[in-house]
Amino acid sequence: MLATLTGSTWTTVPITGSLKGHLSGVSCPNTSECVAVGGDDGGTDGAYVDSLQAGDWTVSPIASPGPLFPSLVLASVSCPSESFCAAAGIATGYDAKGGPTISTFSGGTWSTSLVDTPPGTGSSGLNGISCGSSTFCVAGGWASGLGTSSSFLDTYSNGSGVHRP
Repeated sequence: MLATLTGSTWTTVPITGSLKGHLSGVSCPNTSECVAVGGDDGGTDGAYVDSLQAGDWTVSPIASPGPLFPSLVLASVSCPSESFCAAAGIATGYDAKGGPTISTFSGGTWSTSLVDTPPGTGSSGLNGISCGSSTFCVAGGWASGLGTSSSFLDTYSNGSGVHRP
């Protein structure tokens, strides 16, 4: 379900289509366009986006980063403009280990890629993302393994990433 604010009134909008799961992040680059992201809570539908354009919401699935990571859930999205969005999340592999992912919308299409996993971790994911422009984003996440867990930040600037524990 989505909730929209017009003036001072909140209105709920049901999600239509066959996708199941939850929405966990929303970003609106202006007052007439929004993007919401989520996932299927570990099921087979994977990640998806709901896009608002011209007053209509459209549901679209997002491809996983590859055959070794078939399950994808997106947790957060940031859209600094109508032509660029970045979404952060986790892709789970057949070995049940998670890997941090970034899905980007640019040139009219979404693409998903794995982000480097912090050294010495068994599983990790991204929970939040914020983009100041189409060339600068910061994503925050978690990592666990070997009996410990920690937080980390990944910074993306002009196409290259930097990992900070």
